[in-house]
Amino acid sequence: MKVLRRIDEGIARLEGWLVVALVLGVVLVATLQTLLRNALDSGFEWADEAVRWATLWIAFLGASLATHRKKHIALDVATRLLPRRLRRVVETMTGLGATVVAAMLAWGSLRFVREIGSTEPPVFGDRMPRTPLEMIVPATFAVMSFRFLLHLLTGLVDRRPPEEPKPV
Repeated sequence: MKVLRRIDEGIARLEGWLVVALVLGVVLVATLQTLLRNALDSGFEWADEAVRWATLWIAFLGASLATHRKKHIALDVATRLLPRRLRRVVETMTGLGATVVAAMLAWGSLRFVREIGSTEPPVFGDRMPRTPLEMIVPATFAVMSFRFLLHLLTGLVDRRPPEEPKPV
């Protein structure tokens, strides 16, 4: 378990640095592009497309980080009303379901990217294939599936009763 947690922490650090770099890049490129357009009636032809791709990456990396921190969207209204033991069963089932769904999304999006990659035109003025940029989708779903599984296993190993939910 300890090894899996360390792997997860390493992935989270990498994701965090990527998000910071991408956000800074988006701000820099968008600001520069705006200044060039307004001041010189010019700009970089690749800038708008780069900002769109970076935004996609930021969104998926952010979703993966949220899963790492257990801050993803959760519908736990009904769970809060359950007794502690039953809550653990429900949390185990939802954790298993989230693991399976994320794995299926990883697999399906990987198949989609591989199939569509050969038919879609390259990006950045025909200088780069789009497949490496699209791989963020299956990659983050795979990482999220790993994290849901890790949370599930941690919950099963931890024999203490689940905490009472905090009032909203």
